[in-house]
Amino acid sequence: MNTNPLFAVWQSYQASKNAFEIAKAANKHPDRENLFVKANDLRLLSISDAKKAFEQGKKESEELFVVSLWATFERFVRTYLQEKGKKLQEISPTSLASSIYPYFEKEVEFWKAEDILDLLKSTLAPRADLIGQAKQILQYRNWIAHGKNANKIPPQVTPVYAFDILNEIVDLMLLN
Repeated sequence: MNTNPLFAVWQSYQASKNAFEIAKAANKHPDRENLFVKANDLRLLSISDAKKAFEQGKKESEELFVVSLWATFERFVRTYLQEKGKKLQEISPTSLASSIYPYFEKEVEFWKAEDILDLLKSTLAPRADLIGQAKQILQYRNWIAHGKNANKIPPQVTPVYAFDILNEIVDLMLLN
């Protein structure tokens, strides 16, 4: 609980980003025969089609890394709250404490992410503005995870932006 779990996702993102760059460079190579094959019928993609496929794949990958960063962040926060909530076990009488903490531990799993972010505002002072930015990341994550409704497009979020904001929040939480 005292380490930042976002770095593993960040390293995967960096590796994926590098892989797309390598594939993009390989697509420009004149001897690329059999490198880029359509999976369904084994025909080679044209250079133009391969370029489009790379760009679409890169875009989809970046969206999924934002989702992964959020999921990792949210699990960290819920676990953090459950750990901090263990103080509830010190309530007197102990018979009350023994029923309150398990209830709290279970219920934290069902709290809305927006409500959890609001709870964190006071612990992040003077950087409470991070909560508004985290809510934008959550909106983007929800948009991706729920099918990209064209009528409700949120502000766009990059993996770099998501990592920077969520990483700063985690670092501040780890200080407490």
